[in-house]
Amino acid sequence: MLLEGVLLLSMVVAGIGSLLAVIGTVRDRTVERSVPLAPEHVDLGPGAGGYSVEAATGTATLDGAGGGALIGSVAPQVLGAAVVVGTAYLLWRVVRSLREGDPFNRRNARRLTAAALIVMIGGTAVGVVDAMVGLVFATEAAEALGDDSAVAPGTGLSFLPIAIGLVLGVLAEVFRRGAAMREELEGLV
Repeated sequence: MLLEGVLLLSMVVAGIGSLLAVIGTVRDRTVERSVPLAPEHVDLGPGAGGYSVEAATGTATLDGAGGGALIGSVAPQVLGAAVVVGTAYLLWRVVRSLREGDPFNRRNARRLTAAALIVMIGGTAVGVVDAMVGLVFATEAAEALGDDSAVAPGTGLSFLPIAIGLVLGVLAEVFRRGAAMREELEGLV
């Protein structure tokens, strides 16, 4: 029961949060983006016990953004919300079937397989879109600031959605085999 509520709440929060972000960005026509900076080593002095600081990111703001910049800035958030809502819905259906006493069935195996694919493909797509938007934004910020700019365009990609998708895929296979074993046992009786 608690898990069902958490899954429903995550769907609502992701959907409303994404909607509010889109409305705020379009209304203000302002895009703020974290951008990578060229490493700048700052020694904190002898009283800091040998610690030093290296600035790695900064924030670039584009006021009066046009349609492309606005769409690019909200696209990763909207795609991410779609991944969360889709995955949470499928997991919610699996959890509901647990309460009904029939968890190991082919429907749940299909739901978990679909959730795995949504997380792997959708989560990776969110990362790729976010990286591309970030790279374009950082490149344009560096060009606008000129040769003395500390902005150093670069990007990275997380493999976490693939790992989570693989775990869900393994869980789907467990449910698939559980359903097959149950059908086998029913055939013996």
